[in-house]
Amino acid sequence: MTDTTQLVSALEGYITALSRNNGAMEQSFGELERSWRALSMVYHGNGAEQFATMFGGSMRKMQECSAMMNLIQHKLKERLEYLRQLDTPGGA
Repeated sequence: MTDTTQLVSALEGYITALSRNNGAMEQSFGELERSWRALSMVYHGNGAEQFATMFGGSMRKMQECSAMMNLIQHKLKERLEYLRQLDTPGGA
């Protein structure tokens, strides 16, 4: 039988890493978005329009990814709480 204490520890580490990576991704895209806003003030024409379209698509994908990572974190935290209950004397 698998030791639930080990599962709890592994899941806590995974949730922490997921949160850290999501935060880093959001920060990086925030910086990129601010840079794009500054560039878009001076960058015009067909190339700018094409880039804006592609950039908008990338931002939507990033937002979808972030939302999914948040959902995964939420579900993992639910499972973690259940495992913690199992890991206590007389648990579940």
